Amino acid sequence: MKASRKKKRGFRWLVGGLVVLAVVAVLAAKALQAGPDAVGAQPIEGSQAPPSVAGADANDPWPAGAAEQLDWAMRHQMPTMLLFRSVDCIPCKLMAEVTEAVRGDYENDIVFITVITNDRANRALIQQAGVQSIPTSFFITRSGQPKRIVGALSEHALRTQLSLILEGE
Repeated sequence: MKASRKKKRGFRWLVGGLVVLAVVAVLAAKALQAGPDAVGAQPIEGSQAPPSVAGADANDPWPAGAAEQLDWAMRHQMPTMLLFRSVDCIPCKLMAEVTEAVRGDYENDIVFITVITNDRANRALIQQAGVQSIPTSFFITRSGQPKRIVGALSEHALRTQLSLILEGE
């Protein structure tokens, strides 16, 4: 009787293990089809053509990566909003919506850069900025003075911060 129970348990473990193995194989196949860096990777949604910059050199085009965009904005002494966010966090989604709602009113004067924390390409920038919670926003003046705010902002609070960096402090 005991040997029969052990066989049944062993068979159940074998079937369970095969099911888990099949699920892992399907997920791995999907990940390989999407590419090695696609797990959690999203496009940098904040990358847009920068505002016109007086004296900008035609040999200094708007870069594709978030870190390079930040370097570009600092080189050209542009006020910048740098938003670190995830693609799946609710407060991050709310912050992205608020940012998009006000962006049109400021995009000729302020560079908006979104850093997707799910994207492996942004790891170095996330570490360099010391981001530990999301959403985190940096409001950077022309002189390069940053102000960090952790958490989602209301539209009014975001407009206030954007106005402050336009004023310079």
